[in-house]
Amino acid sequence: LGDWLDIGPNSPGVSQLTPIALTATAFYYQDVTLLAKMARALENKKDAKAYDLLATNIKRAFNAKFFDKNSGVYGSGSQTSYSMPLYLDLVEDKADRKKVFENLRDSILIHDKRITAGDIGHRFLVQTLAREGASDLLYQMNNRTDVPGYGYQIKNGATALAEHWSGPTADFLSQNHMIFGHLMEWFYSGLAGIRQQDDDSGYRNFIVDPKFQGIDIDWVKSSYRSVNGIIAVSWKKSGSKFTLDLTIPANSSAEVYLPVSSVEDVTVNGQKFLAYKEIKQVRKQDGKLILSVPSGKYNFECN
Repeated sequence: LGDWLDIGPNSPGVSQLTPIALTATAFYYQDVTLLAKMARALENKKDAKAYDLLATNIKRAFNAKFFDKNSGVYGSGSQTSYSMPLYLDLVEDKADRKKVFENLRDSILIHDKRITAGDIGHRFLVQTLAREGASDLLYQMNNRTDVPGYGYQIKNGATALAEHWSGPTADFLSQNHMIFGHLMEWFYSGLAGIRQQDDDSGYRNFIVDPKFQGIDIDWVKSSYRSVNGIIAVSWKKSGSKFTLDLTIPANSSAEVYLPVSSVEDVTVNGQKFLAYKEIKQVRKQDGKLILSVPSGKYNFECN
């Protein structure tokens, strides 16, 4: 089926815009890299080495088949064709990655910021745009009612998420289907900014990095029930002021990203940052101050 129910020139169904072999091979690569990670977690060095080698061979074959290095185009140049290799790190070098993402952005703009990805590709599209710092574009694509998407379904009377982007107007398909629920993941990992560290499990060490630049949202309140307890994030922006209320459960820690460049611009629970010796400045990155914060309840204010 490939990228099932993508939006192309024909009636919805089997993938119209993206080669089925591209999505299948990308998933094959993802599965093998996960098996390698599992083998390392189990300290099975022999299997890990074998899966790593297989993943390398799959990546090489994938790029030989689907990537045009001169143009930076993957597959058919669809949203899914670009998003899957970007998110799964199938793009082999940094210069190519930049070009591929530019092509993805251009392909979205050419289609008037419409969603065309189907149920396979949309999750990768959401996560790729978020990871590449284009949450504003992601928000613009999904916060509209004039073309098939979430808002369009609501506008046309949907009371549950439908199988197709057109919702009730495609009444020959299921009208109660979690197939396109990918944006909810972004509500937590993007808007609230709660993400697990790559080398962690159970959200014992996690990231809080809300993505709100260029987005017409003034506040977000979210929580996640981790193994160690409730992780709670509540942020609000008003003019140049940003406020973050954060709960980190016992035996956990967080790497917190704040939209300022200096600790002088931060107060914690009403006191100057330097009064909290247990909170450490880690680094500065892309105009943000990154802190290492232990378990507890905190109110951060940034000006």
